[in-house]
Amino acid sequence: MPVSISPGYASFAGAKGLDHPRIAHAGNWYDATITATTTDGNPIYSTGALQNSLLFERWRPSSGRSFLTLDYGAERWVDYCAIAGDTLKESGCVLRLQAYGAARTNHCIYSEQFQRADWERYDVAVAIDPALAPDGSLSAERIVASGGTDFPNIRQRVFPGGGNLNGRTFTFSVWLWADPGEPDRALVRIFDGATFSNRVEVWVPVTETPTRHHVTMTVPVDWDPASLWVGVSLDQYQPGGISMYAWGAQLEEGPAPTSYVPTYDDVTAESSLHDVTSWLDLGSGSPAFALFPAQRLSRLLVRIDKGRPEIGFIRSGLAMTMETRSRYVGRTPFDLARQVTLTGNRSVRGDFLSRVKLRAGQPLSFAWSHLSEEFAQTEIGAFMRAIEDDVFVIADRPGTHPHDVALCWTEGAVPGPAANGAMDLHDFELTAQGYVNV
Repeated sequence: MPVSISPGYASFAGAKGLDHPRIAHAGNWYDATITATTTDGNPIYSTGALQNSLLFERWRPSSGRSFLTLDYGAERWVDYCAIAGDTLKESGCVLRLQAYGAARTNHCIYSEQFQRADWERYDVAVAIDPALAPDGSLSAERIVASGGTDFPNIRQRVFPGGGNLNGRTFTFSVWLWADPGEPDRALVRIFDGATFSNRVEVWVPVTETPTRHHVTMTVPVDWDPASLWVGVSLDQYQPGGISMYAWGAQLEEGPAPTSYVPTYDDVTAESSLHDVTSWLDLGSGSPAFALFPAQRLSRLLVRIDKGRPEIGFIRSGLAMTMETRSRYVGRTPFDLARQVTLTGNRSVRGDFLSRVKLRAGQPLSFAWSHLSEEFAQTEIGAFMRAIEDDVFVIADRPGTHPHDVALCWTEGAVPGPAANGAMDLHDFELTAQGYVNV
């Protein structure tokens, strides 16, 4: 989806609704040193660096699970990242934005491989990698009931270390979902590694949408356990063949789940990277506009988890929020604003000898009414100066029409805001060319 809105997002400057446009332009994005973990050169484009806003440069990872790092050189307030490229749609790109924070450890091993012996299985079988996981990889596994009389379940014994576990708080989390007609609930649990009787467990709903569920436990002082068991159970007395999907098991110390840290072998994993957004599936095209709660960052990482997209534009900063909604009357949806020139030649019999379709960008128009004098002088003034010689990205109605996103440029003069006769209020109109859903 071109617009991604993370939970808790709100405008940094105020509480304008998500039907107000958000705009990224050269006056609100930050200069950043951009480095890549892997780069696949291309003879058509320059791939050395992404140092300007033009589209003749691009970066393509040479393998999956690669990073682009935007280093601002100092802490900045950031609430958006805009990305555009030639093949985001075709590559099936799945990415997420991350930032550095406090280190934490996933104490579960083989966090996506429930068929391993370290995951004990009771009255269930595990089908290996039959479904797409939230990160876009084919790594989700299906937990299938074998028809026993007990709670069909998988569980792992975990040794968090760090001394006595008494009084410490742990959270176990895992993604669960199911096909239509399968069980609609599951049991997520933590229990002690000695008696199995001391436990905290919660029933969670299981739907067709992959959802991360968790359970939190503070170890009582009289338990004195050296280890914990964590696991997931289907409902009791399930007939054979009933199943659900599971992915991304994580046991960590703390009162709530944090960003997922995968473990691919029998060693626990530690990471200081925290998710700024969840996974963004860019299969519906670009440009993509990710909006998230404003936070102070010195570096932002773009993590490519799936696909090898060709990225030609990437910018981040603090988005401009338009003071009023876009004028609706006369407006054309972005994807329908096509202006195509067809040329062709015919033979004397009427057959086409050649036919050429020409289209550079899509003509777009925007209009806003009743802007305050202060907003016109400050925000609109900075916007006009920025778009004189650079592109901008607009999400026109991010909360209600997430596909109305365009990477735009102006041609000719840009008229300034004009007083509309109502007190000191102003109207502002703008025409531009734009790339939409490429």
